[in-house]
Amino acid sequence: MFKGLPSPGALRTFESAARLGSFKRAAAELSVTPTAVSHQIRALENTLGVQLFVRRARQIKLTEIGSALAPAFTRGFQEMKTALDEVLATDPVITVSTTAAFALLRLVPELPSFYAQAPGMRVQIETSTHPIDLRHDRHVDVALRYGSGPYPGLFALPLVEEEFGAYAAPGRVDKDSHLSGATLLETDWQQPVLKDVNWPGWFARAQLKIDDVARIIRFDEEHFVLQAAIAGQGVALASSVLSSGMVARELLVPVRPNVQLKGSAYTALCLEENSRSRKVSAFLAWLDARFS
Repeated sequence: MFKGLPSPGALRTFESAARLGSFKRAAAELSVTPTAVSHQIRALENTLGVQLFVRRARQIKLTEIGSALAPAFTRGFQEMKTALDEVLATDPVITVSTTAAFALLRLVPELPSFYAQAPGMRVQIETSTHPIDLRHDRHVDVALRYGSGPYPGLFALPLVEEEFGAYAAPGRVDKDSHLSGATLLETDWQQPVLKDVNWPGWFARAQLKIDDVARIIRFDEEHFVLQAAIAGQGVALASSVLSSGMVARELLVPVRPNVQLKGSAYTALCLEENSRSRKVSAFLAWLDARFS
């Protein structure tokens, strides 16, 4: 059935180089030298009688034939890995990429319920405000990403949507306050989707006049904004999703809760072929039940 196929090693080398777009990065992934990768690719091209890459100074580019073959090989190797993981149960770790704020304020506090229903599995969290490319960073199983997509070529599970409102420590500001003279806390957003979520926008929505924009203090991360508000340093403009636990524990109270700015939503993403693995499908089902 498989007579005449090139060696699995050569195909693995091609898949890695095609996915990473670099012989050097493929060599690092495969623990060989770039020269060895180049020789493997050249031998594979000779065997197949076709050119797979166009070589240019310090870069490579897939040919039309290489572009047609690469996705099939990536799917094939991923499915083999998934099958081995299922049969041998060699990898109970689920690597999740998300923002530091979502990890700290929502994901980590909820994880005990996942461990209770999936004993033997463990979640490893990586945090960043910059989205990763799941096709290149294949050590990540699931990315919890903020925004509405689209996400072509990925399995996408919509999770919770959010709004942004004002929150303060109990007793610091009246819930119906116009916030005149109050110190205002907000996040210096790195996500373009949130560029309109700011205190001037909130005051406009509330039909109030912001008397002094110099009173606005910005933090790089949203959880710093919330912690500053808990400490009584001012009023936070923050996500309903991330602040919900603090409101439930009465560490924060909403101020003028009828005034909200529209946010976006969190989405769980993974490679299509990964969504069918036992560990990822279990984690996605738990996310759906917990955060949808």
